[in-house]
Amino acid sequence: MALVYSKCLTARNSSVAGASLFLLYLISKRRGASG
Repeated sequence: MALVYSKCLTARNSSVAGASLFLLYLISKRRGASG
């Protein structure tokens, strides 16, 4: 049970990291376009 829980946690963390990276990419892109 703990193994499955840890797997879910790592999957969630990786997805959150990917989403934050994507947001940072969009922000930098928008800044480059405006600036």
